[in-house]
Amino acid sequence: MRADESDILLALYRSAQENPAWAGFLRALAGRTGAASAYLAVQREGESPQVFGAGAAPLDAEALQRMRYQRPYSGDDIAADQPYRAIRVRAEGGGDAWVLVARQGDDFASATSSLLSGLAPHIALAALQFWRHDRAQAGRAAAQDMQARLGLSWVLLGAQATVILASGAVPAAVLLADKLRLPPVVQRQLVQRLQAYAGGQTAAPLALMLGQRQALLVPFAQHGAMAMLYILDAKPAPDQPWPILAEIFALTPNEARFAAQLAGGKSIVQAGEALNFTTETARHYSKQLYAKLGAAGQVDVLRRIQNSVYKLL
Repeated sequence: MRADESDILLALYRSAQENPAWAGFLRALAGRTGAASAYLAVQREGESPQVFGAGAAPLDAEALQRMRYQRPYSGDDIAADQPYRAIRVRAEGGGDAWVLVARQGDDFASATSSLLSGLAPHIALAALQFWRHDRAQAGRAAAQDMQARLGLSWVLLGAQATVILASGAVPAAVLLADKLRLPPVVQRQLVQRLQAYAGGQTAAPLALMLGQRQALLVPFAQHGAMAMLYILDAKPAPDQPWPILAEIFALTPNEARFAAQLAGGKSIVQAGEALNFTTETARHYSKQLYAKLGAAGQVDVLRRIQNSVYKLL
């Protein structure tokens, strides 16, 4: 590509991570070619294509799939209602990308086809960059959703328990206005362990109880003077948890209702009383649960329930 076209390349690589994606590149491409509209489509293996650009493109998905790689196309190749130029490229690792410009009136100059040919290898690289960014965003969204489901939050602390950064889900009882709100004894524990991390004396995590919340202080791998405080918030059980337990462990409705009572902290007798079961019936259901969950006793039943996906719902 010519040196004076570096602005398009810069826009191409930058706009793969813009919101909306590719907008800057498509504007630059339309301006350079005199197009009324510009489009970019990307398609990973096994997925539906994503098309970026305003309005309807002059070529449909079927026409795009018939295009050969690396060859500029025009109205002489695939008929359309308006003049256009298009090119298809193959991205390394699986996936295709198309760039298309269109306008009304006079056809494009031959320089437009040359421009698209020169852009082809860069389009392939930018598509890979876009997919990686897309996957990273999806991963972050999934992680945030999982943290929310688990009631998990975190605080990055400095050597004196100063707050450097925190997730938005930290309970106000623990953090308010960038200040930790901890009992003095816990605060001293944190500071002592943080100072130990900074001095390289130990790398052992520190388990804490913050009221009803469990917390774990872990050294921050990239900097010995900092540490992550992970907080598991108290999470209420679902209003009607027994259908979830029935589905997870293949239990009958009564078995699942009984299991839900046990998961709520009741003893076998208390769980039976809550469901108007006799003591004999309650013991019968406890034995059924042991058999279906492969558990050795009530503690094992609780452990299996607590470690199941039930806690994520």
